[in-house]
Amino acid sequence: MSQTMVKTMKITSDVALERIAESFMHNDANDRAFLVTGSPRSGKSWLARRLAVKAAQEFGSHSVTLVVTNRLVADEANREILRELTISGQRRLATTLSAVAFRIIDERQMLAGDPAPRLLNGAEQTAVLRTIFDRHVMHAQTGDLCDTCMLLRQYFVGSHADSQLTDTLSLFESYITPVFTLQLRDILARMNELGASHRMEAQIIDVLTTHDDNPQQRLQREYTTLQIKLAYALRLEYAQEIDEQFSRELRFDSSRLLREAALTFNSGQAQEIGLNVPKVLIVDDAQELTLAGIFLVHELYKAGTRVIFIGNPDESVLGFRGAYGEFLWNRAPQKEDNTSPFLSKDFGCFDACEVNLTSRYSWDHLTYNDVIAARVALNIPSEYPTDIPLPYRAQKFPTLDGDSNDTDNLKSLMSSHDDAMKSESVDAHIFHSAREESDFVINSIMNERITHQRSWNDTAIIVHDNSVARALGVRLQNEGIPVRFSAISKPLSEDPVTLGLFAAIQLGMINPDEISTSNVSSSDELLARVNASLQQYTMSPFAMDEQERSLNMRHIDAALNAITTIIQAWRSNAVQLKESAAVQEANQESEQEENDTYNFDALYNAWLSVLEKFGVSQDDYPLNVSALKTIALLNIANQTNSILDLMGSMRAEYRHDVEMLRKFILMSETARRSLKGEHSGGEQSRSAQSGSGQDTDIISVLWAVWSSSHVAEKWQSKALDFSDFAQRLRYNEWLDNVMRLFDYADQKNTAMSVPEFISHVMQLEISADSLAHLAPIDEAVTVTTPASAAGQTWRDVWIVGMQQGTWPNLAARNTMFGADNLADIIMHGSSTHDAHEQMMSVLHSEKRSFLVALTRASRTTHVSAVWDESTTPSDFLFEYAHELFPRVDKLDQVDFTSVPIISMEDASLQEEMGSLELTSISDIIRQARVTLSQEISHTRPTPECLDAMSALDYLRTAGYDEANPAKWGFIGYLSGDERKSAIQESKTLQTGKDNPVRLSPSSVEKIWGCAICYRLENQLSGPQANTAATSFGTLIHSVAQWASEEMFFDSADFYEDAVKSLGSSAKVVETVAQEMKAHYDELRTAPDVDANMNEYLREVKNDQLASDILHNIAYYFVMSHEAKIASNDKFHPPYLPLTSAQTEVEFDAYITMEDIRYAYNSIPGRIALTRNEFGELMTRLVEGMPLGYNYDTVVNLHGFIDRVEKHGGATYIVDFKTGNKAHNLSSQFNDLQLISYQLGLTFHNTQHDTDEQRKKVLSKAPMIDMSVLFDVKHENVPATSRGEGFAKYQPAVFENGHLGCSDATRSYMKSHVNVQQDFTFDPHSFVGVEGMREEAIERILEEFAGRDHDRTLYTLSLIARVFYAAAVMRSENLVVHTVHLSHDTKYCAYKDVCSACAHRNNSVMEEWL
Repeated sequence: MSQTMVKTMKITSDVALERIAESFMHNDANDRAFLVTGSPRSGKSWLARRLAVKAAQEFGSHSVTLVVTNRLVADEANREILRELTISGQRRLATTLSAVAFRIIDERQMLAGDPAPRLLNGAEQTAVLRTIFDRHVMHAQTGDLCDTCMLLRQYFVGSHADSQLTDTLSLFESYITPVFTLQLRDILARMNELGASHRMEAQIIDVLTTHDDNPQQRLQREYTTLQIKLAYALRLEYAQEIDEQFSRELRFDSSRLLREAALTFNSGQAQEIGLNVPKVLIVDDAQELTLAGIFLVHELYKAGTRVIFIGNPDESVLGFRGAYGEFLWNRAPQKEDNTSPFLSKDFGCFDACEVNLTSRYSWDHLTYNDVIAARVALNIPSEYPTDIPLPYRAQKFPTLDGDSNDTDNLKSLMSSHDDAMKSESVDAHIFHSAREESDFVINSIMNERITHQRSWNDTAIIVHDNSVARALGVRLQNEGIPVRFSAISKPLSEDPVTLGLFAAIQLGMINPDEISTSNVSSSDELLARVNASLQQYTMSPFAMDEQERSLNMRHIDAALNAITTIIQAWRSNAVQLKESAAVQEANQESEQEENDTYNFDALYNAWLSVLEKFGVSQDDYPLNVSALKTIALLNIANQTNSILDLMGSMRAEYRHDVEMLRKFILMSETARRSLKGEHSGGEQSRSAQSGSGQDTDIISVLWAVWSSSHVAEKWQSKALDFSDFAQRLRYNEWLDNVMRLFDYADQKNTAMSVPEFISHVMQLEISADSLAHLAPIDEAVTVTTPASAAGQTWRDVWIVGMQQGTWPNLAARNTMFGADNLADIIMHGSSTHDAHEQMMSVLHSEKRSFLVALTRASRTTHVSAVWDESTTPSDFLFEYAHELFPRVDKLDQVDFTSVPIISMEDASLQEEMGSLELTSISDIIRQARVTLSQEISHTRPTPECLDAMSALDYLRTAGYDEANPAKWGFIGYLSGDERKSAIQESKTLQTGKDNPVRLSPSSVEKIWGCAICYRLENQLSGPQANTAATSFGTLIHSVAQWASEEMFFDSADFYEDAVKSLGSSAKVVETVAQEMKAHYDELRTAPDVDANMNEYLREVKNDQLASDILHNIAYYFVMSHEAKIASNDKFHPPYLPLTSAQTEVEFDAYITMEDIRYAYNSIPGRIALTRNEFGELMTRLVEGMPLGYNYDTVVNLHGFIDRVEKHGGATYIVDFKTGNKAHNLSSQFNDLQLISYQLGLTFHNTQHDTDEQRKKVLSKAPMIDMSVLFDVKHENVPATSRGEGFAKYQPAVFENGHLGCSDATRSYMKSHVNVQQDFTFDPHSFVGVEGMREEAIERILEEFAGRDHDRTLYTLSLIARVFYAAAVMRSENLVVHTVHLSHDTKYCAYKDVCSACAHRNNSVMEEWL
């Protein structure tokens, strides 16, 4: 060890720079490796770049490499380094480790005289796996199951023992999905990165089978063994398939890149051929290295490279991609480690000098954001044992000095920090709903932009995962905010448009007349290249027709297989040609009509001519499906049209696929002509080439193929279609990538041949941002995840969606193929982690992500969450930011953030607006919004502003959702505390009450069912993670909303036009169902491969049910315009065809007992009850109110109604249900969600503190004739009974300005009593009650006696249950003896704890609830 360094140091980044740079001048072996550790934002990246400059100055820039995590960071680092060096000996001194590996392999191949390496892109990998799976599906069809087939069958059956699928073919077709293929790609990549070679398989299996565990652990090990055996089997087939398809090339996927480069040194080949190695390798963010990355760096180190690791294991956020920061930090300082028999003793051991950077955080100047971040960091333990106490480890902060003040400082850190909270470094918000949260975020970002002229680049939104990032980004774009998805970077090699164009060009490079000059060396290579090009084309948008139906290769293969069978029969003289019906039909449509037979000789001879060119026999290469594809795609002997015509005649549904195949052939033929230098007329320019493309203009070839696809006009039209934003985004992205591809081709036009250009482009990456955005992409709000936010900072950062169950998400990762178990075995020699340890590992990973997100803002971190009956804020907020997010017992104690709502005062434009045509509404809304943006000020609104607001208010109430300011992030003229105060004042004036009890319709239903179970589930157990059922239901609702709001599939105009166009309503239903299913496929996220296998397969089954469910909804949307779906008035009030519908109708209503008493007393001809009498009646209708009951309680009902429909002058409420059990008449009649919807719609946004106001509200309230549940799994018309739609409706709560009391019986329900549930009311119990007048009791007795046809008390009892739920929410103690019918105790998760569900006489929950 030189005197320059000591083994462990704790210094500033400046001093570290000087001392490490000084070591460059020494050749001491002890100074060849450093492990630099620093807390967040301690100058680590600055140190890495400055060291790169110092090393370049010492050894020359060509001998130094700085490794960073991604190309965006590399570009920024290179610009900074180049400013220092002025001149660099290499183009990219800062790069990724994958690029370093590729450079090593490329140089190795060049020096050895071998073919250059080429990476398999994602599409090629998927195509290879598809080939493998298709082979196993074929095995299942024939019954000839191989060993891998048996493993697959055992895997699927064992994972889903309750499946009704038993035969192998059904299992394979159901569960070998694109998601399964994607997860297989992931495990193959992890195996490569872990170095899990096939020679290790037996040893790994032995580790799993030699433990004497308890039965549960043994079962888990057996299942893990099956997973790993299956992964190895499929991996072997994958490698063999690659060797067969690319026999003359060095092809491998990117996961093998690092290990392949490392093996170049490990095998000694690098030394033999004199491979150059960098003298200095600096690895920034080293905590993100995989095992393969550590392997490569270690081999470079052994080859003489100085290595400097810089990072922080607490900031490792790529664990889900195989990063093992803790593993490196544990091994790097050592000389050897004998922990695992699967790793060499010196693997990852560098004998590194540890350099610990001092923290930038000072105990005297901590912001509240610093406090939260420090608390999180101090709760992330090390995975490996160490003698250093947790607070003193280098990555923790603030720095402890080791003196007596340390204990006081740590206590201070964990205690309350009111003063620090005033620093404005953290802005906390809690919202009632996710919609409020997104509205507020958008509102605030736009307000900063307009008020303070902030750059969009100053703001980032960090969410937990990419799917949420995409959805939120789309919402921002809808509001006109430019968005940069930094977390989503798509390689051009995986862009479907690029793949489609390249597939046609690569097929065009094969000249059928001169195959030997097309770089095709064998028949195997020819078949493989043709098949790969076709597979690549099928994954591109070029393979879609006008209805966006994709080319189905199974149809193509089936048709070609049938032709093969016919030819074999013809060749064997087993059948007469004219006896084949398929051939006869083909002859009728074919231009070849010689003797009314098909010329199979020409087809057979065409294949023989191909075989002759390679000198192979037809016995080895018979005329099969692959051969027919080759003949058709290359037009061998002009047989293309003959084959395509015959395929099209096989089955009508194949014709679409045949036309898409014909299109690909046209594109490839165009490419072939262009590669030869021919223009469209056929003449040749310059020197005619053989088709290799070596000297052909890149731009001309691309343009020719692009033009022959004939998609430009359609894509441009779709990209400008503002009626479908998702579609517009997709087509914009495709056009964007075409432009980028042509732009890049223009840069390389004279430097590369066409094959070289294609090979080069496959290594490039592009941003996912579209050129069609509303603002330049260099000015955009960043929407990202912690994994992509690392190393970057913004002025303001929003961390949204901080929900328990989402962040942290404690679901096990990589469970489908046991990747984490495999990693444990490789790194530690065993898989000993139990479920608890695995969960803790996931929890600490989530903490690391949160720490990275917290430390990205230079000014303010905004943190937000939603809190309602079904979800709560993350425990991270309660634990680490308890000053801003205190735990409370009840929702009414939560300090919710008020979301600005524009309150419209003037509705005087109604008469003037009433005569406007529908076609002018969009222009009016657009102009009103423009006026608002121009006229609104920061003091008071102008008259023009008020006029625009009034217009928008009228249109909003008239049902035009786009006029609702809450949907487009409107910026109010008040801001900050003034705005919050104004909103609160508005609510106080509206309700006249403080502390209302906020309830959702679903919570009312659950509380009435069993109040104790509700409290256990929603207040004591925390929120539950979404299940496959809840996620599926949400998706179905979203598709139905899209179909109505955006596509107008349920509108009368669409119905009339579509029936006229298609000829029948049945055809319209089929068309709508197909469109809805297509949109479902776009919206659905892949089944969660991180969930357990049963949950995954359950999601797959839901996908299979989706078509039938969406068909049922489509049927109702179309047929609701025909009276025949509910024509029998004996079952319901007269049904009127649908005239209009609103979806996801939000209501926010404040209701009191006095409101209901007024409605009850307004029934004509009946005595009015006093306040005390009515309160007693409501209490007895529910057999007594809970202890928290108060007559003056204000109930705040808030929620969203799936559909509010207008049928002539009548209003219907329709609520979608996706459950497995249909609702009967009684359950719909008594449904409390429907009651809540009726109350919410009646009292929404109204002022009703006096009887005069209540009279006005009830007289203007919509007459809700029928409210129904639509069980979409079981029926195609809502509330169907005995073949009649709407037969199980819930009648109106209010009618004619008073409480509903009229007869709602029907032919098969002679009395209301027959459908009443939980109604044990005894009116005689009022006799003798103090304060009850005789006339009041007499009224109640009469209503009870007439309840067969008078539903007054029935209606009132349902409303009383809403107030019962409110009383439960206010109760400190609960005594519950009755479980109501809406709560099924058979499936109750708490019946062992809940005394009511257990049917005991006393409640053990009473004391502590």
